[in-house]
Amino acid sequence: MRAKLSLSVAISVLLGLVFATSLRAQERPPCPRVPSTATAEEQAVCWFDLGATVSWARNAAAWCADVALDDARVANACLLSHVRAGELEAARSIAEYVSRPDALAARCRERLTGVTTLRLVTTPPGGEVFVAGASRGRAPVELRLPSPWWTGHIEVAFGDDRRQVSNEQLRAALDVNSCELTDVLVSGPSPQTSGPDGLDTRLRLSEEPARDDHTTTRILAWTSLGAAVVAAGTAVIAWRVREQHANEWNNDASCLVPGGGTREEQCADARDAADTAQTISTIGLVGAGLFGLGSALLFVLAGTDDREEVGGAGLTCGGGPGDVGLSCIGVF
Repeated sequence: MRAKLSLSVAISVLLGLVFATSLRAQERPPCPRVPSTATAEEQAVCWFDLGATVSWARNAAAWCADVALDDARVANACLLSHVRAGELEAARSIAEYVSRPDALAARCRERLTGVTTLRLVTTPPGGEVFVAGASRGRAPVELRLPSPWWTGHIEVAFGDDRRQVSNEQLRAALDVNSCELTDVLVSGPSPQTSGPDGLDTRLRLSEEPARDDHTTTRILAWTSLGAAVVAAGTAVIAWRVREQHANEWNNDASCLVPGGGTREEQCADARDAADTAQTISTIGLVGAGLFGLGSALLFVLAGTDDREEVGGAGLTCGGGPGDVGLSCIGVF
């Protein structure tokens, strides 16, 4: 019984080790440019040398967990990999162990461990900057902050509106590829635009109906006029066709041939064609009239609105010809 229990425990431990190893392999994928049996140092440097992408930097940083920082190339690669991955705390923890940094690693080590000068600007300008509750002046302002400066408590006051600068905003000020610092931009409240009566003109503008420039009305008027012309042309053509078939119907020589039957029997097609053409002509005339009337009304509406914009309708009268003459000018 004890032997079986011991065997079960051994199998469980073995499976746990295999599972942990597989998870570790997923967290630290081998670099494709070196053999899978390469050391952690070789894996870290390989991933770092592949390029400055975040995913490759994270792979390199994962391998750096098991490396010694005695080799300058490995130390520089691990420091810069943590920075590129955005892992500033991890980069800061190993920065002091990088004894022979290159130019870029030295700049990053200085940013992570020394006193950093950070420039803060605001929109609109002039926001009052507070660091740990103490005023540091109005933006734009340069702040000298000790490491880790990206976790500092910084606030900006725009009058009664007080806004905290997030740690993400502070982290974003560091260019992870060059370790240069960019300005931290803090946006304040939108400016309030008020009219003479104290009301917000933005609300007033939203409530004011948009003025129609009558372009749509004129387009509809010309379209209706074009449709009226087409309908009238169709009516004229259909009427001419009707006249041709009517003449054929009334021609005794072709529709009253002796022994051929009645006129209806001999020229029924001509009569049907004449009736159809007459119907089309009638529809065309009605359409031309309706479209023409609609076009005229639309032109009148567009013209009336234009005159109203200029000065509106009115009637002006004054002295006219003769002793008791009267002359009036109306605008409608």
